Amino acid sequence: LALDRGELLLSQTPNKLEAINAEVQINNNQAEVLSNFFIKNNQATLNGQIAWEKDLNMNIDLYAKQLPLLFPPQLVMNVSPTINFLLKEKVLTISGILRVLEGSYNIEKLPQGSIDLSDDVIIINDEGKEVLKNKSNLAINTNVTINIEKEFSVLGQGLESNLFGQLQVTQQQSKPLQLFGNIQSIKGTYQAYGQKLTIDKGELTFNGPLTNPYFNLRASRHIKAEDIEVGLKITGLADALDMQLFSTPTMEA
Repeated sequence: LALDRGELLLSQTPNKLEAINAEVQINNNQAEVLSNFFIKNNQATLNGQIAWEKDLNMNIDLYAKQLPLLFPPQLVMNVSPTINFLLKEKVLTISGILRVLEGSYNIEKLPQGSIDLSDDVIIINDEGKEVLKNKSNLAINTNVTINIEKEFSVLGQGLESNLFGQLQVTQQQSKPLQLFGNIQSIKGTYQAYGQKLTIDKGELTFNGPLTNPYFNLRASRHIKAEDIEVGLKITGLADALDMQLFSTPTMEA
């Protein structure tokens, strides 16, 4: 039954694994695993050791020069992972480097009135009973560096730009996932107030919370007829943005 469910999940994912090949050498309660698979003719290797004398332990390395990943309808990208998965004493540690070689992200507008559910939301069924969330007994540590190349683009909600930068994804046992680092805009435009503005400066800085980065954006447009530059500045944390219109030279109110 477990195998059938796994096959069903693999068949439903848009990132279909093909030509899976694995060699397993078992010695008592340990196994050496040498395996590889393909996604759209791009090979990845998954090699390491697994032991099960008391608890399940493993030390597995994932590597690929390039893998296409699809997360419809918004995200398409090619990545190069060099990731280690270490499971020891019921603690899974994920570490390594993930290079985002190229890709695109389409920003979709959320339906009016839609909000994210916080972790303390309680869901009940038709009978008024609480629906219990599935919780894993597995503790997770994460320390992954994400390098985003300049060929990654973002489009939507008036924004059209390429992005690049480096992010550090960290998580300690039983604590929320955190993000640190900086993303910058290049060759970008922003549609605002009926005008197409050029992004002169675009920085997005993460210092912990995933959903509350610091914005430092400046977009402008030069009006030749009046020899004046007009634009928009956006600064501050995502939950308290300060938006200001500007002009050079200053226009009279």
